[in-house]
Amino acid sequence: MRNGAKTLILILLFASVCAAQKPEFKKIENRAFKTGEKLTFDVKYGFVTAGVAEFAIPKIVKISGRDAYNVTFKVSSVPTFDAFAYSLAGILAEGSEFVIARNVNVDELYCSRYAVAGGSYKTVTPLDIIKKSGFEAYIKKDDLIFGNYGVKSDMHKTDTDALSIAKWSLKFGKPLLTEDFDYLEPDYLKKFEGRKLK
Repeated sequence: MRNGAKTLILILLFASVCAAQKPEFKKIENRAFKTGEKLTFDVKYGFVTAGVAEFAIPKIVKISGRDAYNVTFKVSSVPTFDAFAYSLAGILAEGSEFVIARNVNVDELYCSRYAVAGGSYKTVTPLDIIKKSGFEAYIKKDDLIFGNYGVKSDMHKTDTDALSIAKWSLKFGKPLLTEDFDYLEPDYLKKFEGRKLK
């Protein structure tokens, strides 16, 4: 019984000493990034832009009483802006500049600026996510605007259709076509061997 009491006293003493100590965390000076930084990436599948990804550090927050970076990463899929621009280039005058603007969420837009050139289109400003509050600064006075935000065109074309996407894919995606579909064949078919029945 004496050994048990001594052991219990030692455990309680050790626990109280450990509880009284304040842990010190290792600190490393951060020189890689800072608050307010934002990186935007195109998410592509082959030649098609499938969306936009954004890595941002909007602020510092308290977690367990310590300052920590609030790191956000969001990926948003986008409609087929280039196919839409291609279909608009077929109906707008040569040299016309236009903007396609579509809602991302309550506060932001997908925006891209294009120009009609040589019977097709060229990208003037690549696709980006902007704040709706900054849209007026993004556009020019006489811009034609298409999409589902801030439309300033009497054509009221808000999106593209399947035929326009197919035409765009045929014109711009043809060099990427392949007829080498061997990689799609299941492995068990490659090893298949015929034999005669006995």
